[in-house]
Amino acid sequence: MVGNQAVHDMSQRIESITSAANPRIKALASLRRKGSSADDPRILIDGLREITRAAQAGLAIGELYVCRALLAGEEVDAVAGELSSHGTRIIDVPEHVFEKFRYGDRTGGLVAVAERPSKTLADLASHRLETGATRGDRLETGATRGDRLETGATRGDRLETGATRGDRLETGATRDDRLETGATRVDRLETGATRGDRLETGATRGDRLETGATRDDRLETGATRGDRLETGATRGDRLETGATRVDRLETGATAPLIAVVEQVGKPGNLGAILRSADGAGVEAVLAVDSAIDVYGPNVIRASVATVFRIPVVEVSAAEAMAYLKERRFQVVAATPEGGADFTTIDYRGPTAFVFGAEDRGLSRAWTGSDVIAARIPMRGIGDSLNVSITAALFFYEAVRQRAAR
Repeated sequence: MVGNQAVHDMSQRIESITSAANPRIKALASLRRKGSSADDPRILIDGLREITRAAQAGLAIGELYVCRALLAGEEVDAVAGELSSHGTRIIDVPEHVFEKFRYGDRTGGLVAVAERPSKTLADLASHRLETGATRGDRLETGATRGDRLETGATRGDRLETGATRGDRLETGATRDDRLETGATRVDRLETGATRGDRLETGATRGDRLETGATRDDRLETGATRGDRLETGATRGDRLETGATRVDRLETGATAPLIAVVEQVGKPGNLGAILRSADGAGVEAVLAVDSAIDVYGPNVIRASVATVFRIPVVEVSAAEAMAYLKERRFQVVAATPEGGADFTTIDYRGPTAFVFGAEDRGLSRAWTGSDVIAARIPMRGIGDSLNVSITAALFFYEAVRQRAAR
C-alpha cells in the first residue's frame, strides 16, 4: 500500500485517451482479438484482483487502463499508485473507449498490459525442483563455508560434514555440550573414557557412537537402512545419504510435485488445474503441446491469477518426458484405463502427474513401462471425471500422504 503522497504523485502522471481511433487503442483491440504472438508478445490482464496478483508475482506491467465509470466503487488508487511508482503508465479512458478492448461483457474498469511470461525448463532449477527444497531447506553440495550441509539450520544448529574447527559434529549443541572428534579439553569424548561417555570404535550394533544416548537419539555412522544419519530424527525428518529417489535430502521438506497437462483444450479447465495446483503446493506445470493460450483471459480468470505464481512451461511431450527421466521423477498418468487405484500409489517422492484432454485422453508418449497408469474408481456409468477435478484429487492425495509421514 502506498501513502497519500505517492497517490498524489501518481495523479500528476495520469494520461488520458478520449478517442477510440487512437493507435494505442486500436493495437489493444487487435491484441484482445488475436491474443499474444511473436509480433506482439504482450498479454492483457482484466480485473483488480488479477492485476494485483500479477504485480505481486513480479510481472512487468507496462500500462494500466482505468475506466472509472465501470469501477463500481473499487479502490484502485493505491494499486495504481504502487504500479506507477514502478514505471507503469496509468491511462484514464472513457467507457466508449474502454469498450473497444474490454473482455466480453465483464464488469470492471481495469485492464493491464504486461509482458508475457516466458519460462523454460532451465528456469525450473531456480524453484528448487532438483531437490524439492525451499530456500530455507536447501541442500548445498560442495557448498561454501566449510562444505557445510545446511538444512534450514542456523549457524548454531548446523551439521557440518568435513567441517572446520576440529572436524566437529554439532547437532544443535552449545560449545560446552558439543560432541567433538579430535575435540578440545571441554567435555571431550575420549577413547578409553568412562562408561557414560565412552566412544566405541569398531563397536557392535552397526558401529554406533553412543554418548549415553537413547535409541531414538543415537548417531549411527555406517548405519543400516540407507546409511542414514539420525540425530534424534523421526523417519519423516531423517537425513539420508546415498538415498533413493534422486538422492534426496529429507529434512522434513517435501519432494517436488509437477503437473503435466497435455493438449487440454478448454481454458477454464487449465485455469482450474492451476488453481488446484497452487493450493496443493505443486511447483510447476508443464503445458504439453498446448492447444490454447496459457495466458489467455479465461485461463487467468479461472486460475484466479495463480497462473502468474506457478511456473508454466510450454514444451513438447518428448521434452517433458526427457526432463522428468533425467531427474528421476515418478511419472503417474491419469487415465480411465489405469491399472492402479490412484490412492494406492506412493507420492511422497518426486512425482509428476500427467493429465490429458477429456475428448482424446493422453498420447502414446505416456504409455511406456516407466509410466504408472492410475485411475480414479468410478461407481456410476461415467468412466471419468472432469480433468480439473481429476487433477485436484491427485494433488491432494499427495498432500494427504505427505502430511501423514
